[in-house]
Amino acid sequence: MGSPLRRALLGTVALCPKLSPDAFDRIDGLRDWCRNLELRLNGLDDVSRRYRVTVETLPAGGHRINLQRFEHGLSSEKHIPREFFDSAEYLRIAELAQTLSDLMAPARSSIAATIGRKSPASKSQ
Repeated sequence: MGSPLRRALLGTVALCPKLSPDAFDRIDGLRDWCRNLELRLNGLDDVSRRYRVTVETLPAGGHRINLQRFEHGLSSEKHIPREFFDSAEYLRIAELAQTLSDLMAPARSSIAATIGRKSPASKSQ
């Protein structure tokens, strides 16, 4: 699958809301999506790595996403162009993420209901 940055990115992108090419063109929505991605990447439970995700407006028009990874004092940078969100790879990731979300919906409801119930120990107090 490639570099650790690519693996982290693709796995985390699957957890983010789907970003359509049209949504990519709306700067406020794109910045919100990037903040969401950055929070998820930085929540991967790896204290040696930090990520920064920003939006760059290109001189010729349009935007691209800049992804920086900081690890042990070194940084690496990748750019995600708008075309990625039109790619078959991204569309498969987004489709799989939606399918998994749909499959997990009943389990999330059941877990939420279970958490909402009081335990027998808390009823006696």
